[in-house]
Amino acid sequence: MLDIKFWKSVGIDVAACYRRHIFDPDGHGANAKDIHGNDYKDYSTYPSKWAAIGMKESAKGLIPKGGISYADAKKTGQMKRQASKFKGSTAPVLTSDLARDFKWTMAGANTKGFGFGNVAQKGKVKNLAKMGRVIYTDTKPLPKKCAELLMDEMTKDVKGAFKKIRKRIKRKKININIGK
Repeated sequence: MLDIKFWKSVGIDVAACYRRHIFDPDGHGANAKDIHGNDYKDYSTYPSKWAAIGMKESAKGLIPKGGISYADAKKTGQMKRQASKFKGSTAPVLTSDLARDFKWTMAGANTKGFGFGNVAQKGKVKNLAKMGRVIYTDTKPLPKKCAELLMDEMTKDVKGAFKKIRKRIKRKKININIGK
């Protein structure tokens, strides 16, 4: 009942549910939602601050070129290492590094549960939250539908374990009355 085998099997499904909800890779980000289930707000249409001072790109090459806004640069595919399939969406995906790294691994499961995500991308997650693109919080680590999926799977596992216990008790002809 809720052992490591269970957490390994359910961890894969919950992580996939999370990625579909937050990033929507199959729909190219068109149906991506934040952790609260809201659509991501549109990007800023103000020209980049870097362009105003004459810089064409940052050290990592992620700042738009030529004084156009981030929104326009993303839509037209002018960003370095840009994931082209997400260029028409407001999903928090530029290079796909963050979306790709939010996956479940076998090392993420133990007898007490499972984990997924990427500690190396924590700075991106914090900056996204500052911009109103919250992909998780300490109080809400999973979107509602993914949390419901997890609870349903846990309920099935616990009910199945209790059925097995009841069958063993009936075979041994033990009668237990609680509350009478």
